[in-house]
Amino acid sequence: MEIKRIIDETKYYFKSICSDFSFIEEILNIDKFTEGIILCLSNVCVLRKNRLQEISSKQTHIHITGNDMKFFYPDSILSSVESSTEDEEVEIELIGLNLRHLEVINAARRDISKEIDFPKVTDKSIIKTSTVKKISKRKQQAPQVQISKIRCDGEEFQKFRENIFTGDRLVFLKYKENPNKYLVVGIPSTFYNDKSISYNSDSIAKDLLIKESNETGLKNSNLRNTSSEDIAKYVISDEEESEDNNTEAIFDLSKGIKTREKRKKRHEYIVTLFAKLLARKGFSLYVERIDCLAVRENSEAILCEVKTLDGTNSDETAQVLKGFSQVFYYENFSMGQFTGLPTQKVVVFEHKINQEHISFFEEHGILVYWVENDIICGTENAISYLDSLDIM
Repeated sequence: MEIKRIIDETKYYFKSICSDFSFIEEILNIDKFTEGIILCLSNVCVLRKNRLQEISSKQTHIHITGNDMKFFYPDSILSSVESSTEDEEVEIELIGLNLRHLEVINAARRDISKEIDFPKVTDKSIIKTSTVKKISKRKQQAPQVQISKIRCDGEEFQKFRENIFTGDRLVFLKYKENPNKYLVVGIPSTFYNDKSISYNSDSIAKDLLIKESNETGLKNSNLRNTSSEDIAKYVISDEEESEDNNTEAIFDLSKGIKTREKRKKRHEYIVTLFAKLLARKGFSLYVERIDCLAVRENSEAILCEVKTLDGTNSDETAQVLKGFSQVFYYENFSMGQFTGLPTQKVVVFEHKINQEHISFFEEHGILVYWVENDIICGTENAISYLDSLDIM
């Protein structure tokens, strides 16, 4: 995401919690910074008491994978590192207004039934503190960047992390004056869930979200842990819907049934092929409505939808529409205990689709793969992503 969009999003959050905005405009002056990133915090990246779902991990650092690592270290270092580096102290600036707001809403976030008076937050200070960063490299695994260790953090940054929860966003902005100095802002998750809510109480927002889920019949995902050999048994395929445009199938039911059965088997084959690729490199596999959800070390996820094709343009368009909408829906409503993990959305097709559709997917952060001669192929970006995970 370009730095202007990151700063604009951050300003929008501050506008929702303060009336005097002039000092924020000065702090977030784009001319002060060279680049920025926004991280969505998974369960494992927040303190145990602030996790949405309880997991056994004792991790206290925040890990970063993929292209976001280049914000903290140049690509030349990341690509050449052979072992973990030492902790390196970095300067951090926090915005007092942000920290005080997080502290004020903390109690309501822990107990949505608790009534609490929310004092007006007017802190205009800049808080200077520190944390640490390092590159972690384990055996044959791809490197990851690690930020923050509670025992090494400055006092104010420790307070900051005490008030950050699963699904919250961390904004990092890099100063021009010092590339090893960052402005950090924590944006609570409900700011992204419903921007129409007056943002002075997370409990209000959470109540509304629970009510909305109940009214629309949404339920928590019931993910089944499985293996690459068995995953196809549990996949709920929607391939039979793809035959509805075939007029002949209406009059020849037996032919339509056979066609759907063949398509279902092809779908199961591709799911198994891609699942085996992920399982070989340490990913655990889960299935429910999602064709394949792969999770590694409770720190990263790959959400995969598989689509067969009958060779016609109309069928490709229909499958592209399904795949696109499904991966976004499943990421929000079907990831169960893994909700909030950094997730790469993936669609695997039976064969290569047209370039316009590929570009459409990639513009929205979805990687595209296809099958050729029983081998998973993909775009340059898609294959590079697999390489970065040490999958291929």
